[in-house]
Formats: sequence, structure tokens, C-alpha cells
Amino acid sequence: MGGENTSSSAIPTCLLKSVVSLVASGKTVHRDANGRNPLYGSTGQIGATNLIEFSGPSILVARVGANAGSVYKVDGQYGVSDNTLVIRPAVDQDVNFLTEVLRHANLNRMVYGSGQPLVTGTVLKSLEVPNLPLKNQQRIAAALGDVDILLAALERLIAKKEEIKKGLMQRFLTPVDAPATWAHVRLLDLVSIRSGQVDPKGERYRDLPLIAPDHIASGSGRLLAKRSAAEQGAISGKYLVEPGDVIYSKIRPYLQKVYRCKFSALCSADMYPFTPKPGVSGSFILHTILGKKFTDFAVSVSARSGIPKINRAELAEFELMVPPFAEQEVIGQVLDDADKQIVTLQRSVAKYKAIRVGMLQELLTGRTRLPISEGDAS
Repeated sequence: MGGENTSSSAIPTCLLKSVVSLVASGKTVHRDANGRNPLYGSTGQIGATNLIEFSGPSILVARVGANAGSVYKVDGQYGVSDNTLVIRPAVDQDVNFLTEVLRHANLNRMVYGSGQPLVTGTVLKSLEVPNLPLKNQQRIAAALGDVDILLAALERLIAKKEEIKKGLMQRFLTPVDAPATWAHVRLLDLVSIRSGQVDPKGERYRDLPLIAPDHIASGSGRLLAKRSAAEQGAISGKYLVEPGDVIYSKIRPYLQKVYRCKFSALCSADMYPFTPKPGVSGSFILHTILGKKFTDFAVSVSARSGIPKINRAELAEFELMVPPFAEQEVIGQVLDDADKQIVTLQRSVAKYKAIRVGMLQELLTGRTRLPISEGDAS
């Protein structure tokens, strides 16, 4: 292949134009409601067409707009819109490998233009890419594909666990036929709201963590950040909260931000600090607030006026069915366990995604080489 360069990498490199047969914009503009073939745009399928502009594997790159530089692979018979670049690998190139190379290249950095962001075919052709034999490309693509299979399995398992949890919440928090032992009460009959803001500069408070709505993962009850009040003195108004308290954001767009404290902390004045009353499970309160019934209620009442938040009078309107304390504890524990399983799986996904990024970096720079099998060496 022409344009080879070995000066800057352990793996020889060449220009992209040396390893492709085509870099051009798509031309299909007509969509057919009853089209037999997919029509692809900058980020995926945008419709159907009866025209066949391309056949076989191609790599598509968003050419213009906010998604300029995004990369994905297609195959079969299809059309491509004119806002998308089509890259056709040469016969001695593996399309999966080249797709990974282009994603790793972060083509977004090649975007230019003061108006619409733009990636051009000319710029892509001058991109420096690894120059490897086909078998090496295939081994690298296969290794990354194995990680993708694992990630896909984990994502499916997370989706399944989330559906199970959703069913449990529906069953436990909004039962169709509640037992006679369950009581119909207002949320504010179950908790008290802490009052009295404290000075975070005080000796007792300055080293405590401070929790604001954007420190909490939406809809999960999980804390994302834990920083001391001294680090965030600019946040206005702070309340002292203790282990077991449930803090809930009162403002939009953070209405699904709720957290049950596991330590003493300060929370911002943008949150309600709930203390469960005796005989009330904090975990049950947490999952009630995370549930669909309360979420729908919060969105509805916060939209009544031009003030995007829930006030106490509105909060007092929410009613729910509540079991005896022992049942509350069991329900809370079951839902807590479901959450822990989901979080554990999500952490595994994040870990394997990081491993995949590291693998790709190592393999494309030559710092790591995959072993050659006897069949490949022959």
C-alpha cells in the first residue's frame, strides 16, 4: 500500500485513501413508504428506498451537523443520504477493523466550519491509519468483537433486571387489591421535613459532604458525587441530614433525584430533607418516591404554574397505600437488592467498556500484539 509511514508508531501506517476503494457522499434523496431496501443517514436508518445505491459492506460517516464525525457500519443493499459519507474498504481490508480505527480516530476533531460542522472526504482520505495484513486486522476485530458480545449480554441482563424491578415496584407500591392491614395515608403523614438552614462554615458542618440534585443519578437513588461543603460553598442554603433521611429534589428538571442518606451530610435548599417518622421505613419511602405513581404526580403538579418546582401544599396532596412496618422493611429490602444487582451490572459494563478502549489503544499502537495461531503462521 502506498504512503506507508513507520516513523511515529510501532505499527506501520498509511493514509486512509490507500486502503479504501471509495470515499464519497451518498446521493439517495427519495424515500419510498413501501421501499424494500434501507435508506441510511448520518446516524442510522432514516427510511426505505427501492433504489440500490450500494451493495455490500460500507462504513458510513456523518458528514454535516451536530453528529458530524459519527461512524457506523452497514451491509446488504441500501441507499445513503447526501449528508453522509460512504467509505468502501479495499478487498484486502477488514471492514470491522477499519470501522474500529475510524471510531478510535475521533473524527469529530476533524470537523471544521464556522456555520454547520462539516467533515469532508478530502480530510478523511488524508487520515493516517494502521497498515496491517488482513489476518492481523481480523484478529484484532475478533478480539474486540468478543468484548462486544459480553457487553451486549450484560446490557440485556440489565434490561431484564430493570423490567423485573419495575414489575416488583408495580406490585408492591401500587397493589390492585391491598390487604386490609394496609392504610391509605398522605406522604407527609409518614415523614417530617427538616427545617433550619445551617452555616456550612461552622466547625461542626464544614467537613460534611454536601449533596445537591446534580450529585444524584436520576431515577436510581444512587449518589454520583460526594464532596465536602467547604468545596462547594457557593451552593445556597443547606440543611443538616442524618443517616436514614431521604432527600428529594423539589425543582425541575431534577424531579427524579432522590437519595437515602447513609451518613451525616448537608443537602442544598433545592431539596426536601425527609425524616421518616417512627414505624416508617426509609427504604420504603425512597422507592415510593422513585415509583411511577409519585413521578407522574410530581411532573403533573410542577407543571401547574410557571414555577418549576413542588411546594409543600402540592406535596401534601400525594397519597399512597402503606403496609405495616415489617412489610415496608421487606419491600424496601427486596427493591434495594434489585437496585444493587443492577448497579453491579452497570459497573461491569463501565469496566469492560474501559477495557475495550484500552485494548483498542494497545492493539492499534502495537504496544500489545495478539498471538499468531499455527494456522495463521503457515
